Amino acid sequence: KTPTQQKPVSFKQVDRENHWDDYIILQTIVMTIVHNTLPGFHSFPWSNSKGLWQVLALHIGPTEFIYYWLHRALHHHSLYSRYHSHHHASFVTEAITGSVHPFLEHIAYTANFAIPLLGAWAMGGASVLMFYTYLLGFDFLNAWGHCNFEFFPLWIIETFPFIKYILYTPTFHSLHHSHVHTNFCLFMPIYDYLYGTWDADSDKLHAQSRYGRTKEEGVVFLAHGTELLSFFHLPFITRQ
Repeated sequence: KTPTQQKPVSFKQVDRENHWDDYIILQTIVMTIVHNTLPGFHSFPWSNSKGLWQVLALHIGPTEFIYYWLHRALHHHSLYSRYHSHHHASFVTEAITGSVHPFLEHIAYTANFAIPLLGAWAMGGASVLMFYTYLLGFDFLNAWGHCNFEFFPLWIIETFPFIKYILYTPTFHSLHHSHVHTNFCLFMPIYDYLYGTWDADSDKLHAQSRYGRTKEEGVVFLAHGTELLSFFHLPFITRQ
């Protein structure tokens, strides 16, 4: 397999993304405030299968829709230059790149991503399992889409073509960082398809990343970590 983008990550990008975990601190503060101020937002059961379906429906509907149009708005000249360009300075994305945004963007995202959780709670479906499933699943997909490696098997999409409309891939999102004005979705490309921002190179890049390059490289770079956090920036490459 080969990286979706071949350029190396610069030291400047590594330094700029050093505070990638700020959003974790922000969301911890927000969740603590909500837990202590919202009446009845406590004493949740361990599981409630109804809540899992509710949170999924609210994510597919309001959250994905709002994110798509918010993301497009952030690409307007004034908002892009003041805010969103900070995220797009990472042309070659890493797993942590998805968490690197200006403070006001984090506020907007936190409000939008809270819709499924608060909505399911308001409908009586909240549970400990629901919160952890959504939050951990969300962070996994966010990191996966920015990891710069295509892990999703091509044969699954070739066998079940509809999947590419409901779940994005690392190559799909990498085109947003390289072409900028395409592939705006959060996790579900159906919105790019419906509103005409689907990048025509999405399927081709996916295939190229899965099948690998046709020529052998003359130089092999072997990277090693110097301490635990440095492993987030290592380029892991495997070949079949």
